[in-house]
Amino acid sequence: MRKLFKPMRGCRIFASQKHMTEKPGTLLGWCEKVDGNICIYKMPASEETDRFIWRTSNGLNDWYEYAA
Repeated sequence: MRKLFKPMRGCRIFASQKHMTEKPGTLLGWCEKVDGNICIYKMPASEETDRFIWRTSNGLNDWYEYAA
């Protein structure tokens, strides 16, 4: 598994050690699109999409990790 520093289309998104609601290493989904500071992703075993802010003015959102 190759770790990425930012999300990109097709990468997997995992909960990091700092995630507040999911266990570390939990697969959250696959990136569908990055639109500025927003990552739109598809959740596992579902056709639903969701979004989160991956980058803020203070830096990266450390709740998430990305892998190719």
